[in-house]
Amino acid sequence: VDLQRKVEERNRLLAEYKKELCQKDRHLQQQQTKLDEMLRQLSEASYQQVDLERELEHKEALLAHCMKREAEE
Repeated sequence: VDLQRKVEERNRLLAEYKKELCQKDRHLQQQQTKLDEMLRQLSEASYQQVDLERELEHKEALLAHCMKREAEE
């Protein structure tokens, strides 16, 4: 009887641990999904930054060219 009670208690604890493990696994998957989305957004922002920097350089070159032409006139 005592041994049966111990086995039942062990099984109950094992079921609780499995439940906790599943919850933690779900939470980890949610966090991984959030991390993946944040990395995607960061990558997208980085590409946008590069594009804006190129556009700025182009406009600065145009401005310098216009100012040079104006100074020559």
